[in-house]
Amino acid sequence: MFRRISTVILDWSGTTIDAGVKAPAVPFVKVFKQHDVPITMLEARQPMGLPKDQHIRKILQIPSVAQRWEQIKGRKPDLDKDGKALFKDFLPLQLETLADKLYIKPLPKVLDTLKYLRMMGIKIGLTSGFNTEMTQTILNNSKDIDLASYFDAIIPADHPSIKRGRPYPDAVWANMIALGCEDARECLKVDDTQMGIQEGRTAGVQTLGLAKYNNYIGTYTEDIDQLARENDREYWKLMEASRKHLSEAQPTFVRDTLDEVLPIILQANQPWYDRKDNTSAGR
Repeated sequence: MFRRISTVILDWSGTTIDAGVKAPAVPFVKVFKQHDVPITMLEARQPMGLPKDQHIRKILQIPSVAQRWEQIKGRKPDLDKDGKALFKDFLPLQLETLADKLYIKPLPKVLDTLKYLRMMGIKIGLTSGFNTEMTQTILNNSKDIDLASYFDAIIPADHPSIKRGRPYPDAVWANMIALGCEDARECLKVDDTQMGIQEGRTAGVQTLGLAKYNNYIGTYTEDIDQLARENDREYWKLMEASRKHLSEAQPTFVRDTLDEVLPIILQANQPWYDRKDNTSAGR
């Protein structure tokens, strides 16, 4: 049976703000350097989408990082002890980054898109790998554009109702409850990572992967828009690779930017609006 889309659940970095997902990636590199075990940007980005404490533990389990840790420190990494120590030092670095408007700038057309979704009667939620303190830092430093007002619900990674992080569905379900969405088939989860898409699929909702400003793109270029201006061939090559990367997670849709959600919803909801109008006219 056809289902309209009544609810959209978004992500922060790479989906609504922070082109190239630099805000979490940069502090990961910095904190491992502080602990005398340097990691590459690629290694820092591999587990992107997880809550940040879990993300650090996943980095420690990357074979190249674990080997480097053992070579430098003379022992294998302790996921619990070392993970907690790294996260403790990571937190102020992450908060410092999220206080910098350079890293929390809305992506092109995002605010207008959110306005249009509101006008269409779509409920808008958000969840990410950022915890409450990190999320509040983003909102506190975006008061000039009143970023918080664009969302009907914002569920941070450490929300009491979330017992399991991505790819488990807890955060999507928490958003659905907060937004009053009773049918998962009417919900669309939008994300820039495979992990976030898997989260939506596990929750039983439709999913949309965004290719242009995502974590994958951020691994290979500092500025995708500049690359588009300076090297058209390399731009399209990288964009195609990003779309393929997202497609591996089997989302319902893959598009480049958030504004492309509007025609998806208009097409999905038009039959519902037509039926509603026809039913009303016949009464």
